[in-house]
Amino acid sequence: MIETSTVPSSALLPSTAEISIAVTIDAEAVLRRHPDPSQDREHPTVIEDELGYMVAVGTTIFSGQGTGALSVKGAVGGVVYISTTSGSQNFADSVRAYEISKDGDDTVFGPFELRRTPRPIPPSIPPSIIDPASTSGVLPAQTRDEKAWCYRANIANEGTERLGLKFALYGRGENAGQAEPLGYFCWKPTITVASSHPPVAAGISIMVTLDTDAIQKDYPNPGRDSGTPTVIGNDRSYVIATGTTVTSGQGTADLRTTSAVGDKVRIFTTSGSDNFEDSVLVYDISKDDDAVLGPFEYKRALESAVAPASHTSPLPAQTQEKDFWYYQARGIGVGDACLSLKFALYTRSKKTGEPVLVGYFACSLTITLS
Repeated sequence: MIETSTVPSSALLPSTAEISIAVTIDAEAVLRRHPDPSQDREHPTVIEDELGYMVAVGTTIFSGQGTGALSVKGAVGGVVYISTTSGSQNFADSVRAYEISKDGDDTVFGPFELRRTPRPIPPSIPPSIIDPASTSGVLPAQTRDEKAWCYRANIANEGTERLGLKFALYGRGENAGQAEPLGYFCWKPTITVASSHPPVAAGISIMVTLDTDAIQKDYPNPGRDSGTPTVIGNDRSYVIATGTTVTSGQGTADLRTTSAVGDKVRIFTTSGSDNFEDSVLVYDISKDDDAVLGPFEYKRALESAVAPASHTSPLPAQTQEKDFWYYQARGIGVGDACLSLKFALYTRSKKTGEPVLVGYFACSLTITLS
């Protein structure tokens, strides 16, 4: 049975929030993937990272808004509040967090404590939220008392911390629509707190440029299933590496570089038109073994980029924020890393001007770290 508990009155205090993070759990997907969840709150079923989403307010978002890996601006001594809900705002399925713990030895946050009403409200004004005036109309709005529960922690240090958010999941049963306990789960999001925009760490950047004209000419009937892409020859991809010393293979699919264990390797991809006419989107990078490179992860970095001053003159250049997407792995050894890059190829329709899928392809790439 799912247990309920009470919170001491000392926790029912208004407080001043600096960063508020709303966690939404995709309850339907959780139940589809885990139809027989744990009934032991001490040993909850761990769910996948992509089944939860974080949205932060009251701060500057560096990256990860709406994902399970959030990076925000914050300062030591600040406060973080975390609230939870389901995709139906706890109407059909309800998510009730009962513990937030640390999933490692990092010390970004102090202990998380259950609190009520994180919003800064003057003592003379009771906690309230906007509520529709009646069931037949939304306006004029009125206010009503609301118990807003969340978890609160102080920011002890800058850095990245992985958390264990344990929650009970309830479903609305057939018994007069009463909430029925379904099981216990644990989601493990990652939160990074920094006082300034974290710079992209130094590493090896590898740009893979694909000759999309030649690919479409040589492979006129490509695979339409992303699971079984058409394998193309290595002579249709060209690799340029920066941030390292290239000993051989610059501009080919057989690249040799110097590096150190722990170096980050980032792989970017584009077409010969810089994704203007034809576009290339890599959706998977696999390896033949794990001796040279660690696992590849899909990353997003929001960075300042140089842009033309206007549509008529490039200079003087201006800066603006831009999303950079890439795959990243860490060097864990020396030797040859044989990679398989799977990518979707799109071309711009001459009728509509919109990108349309041509097919799915795969090419091989060898990177030697020494």
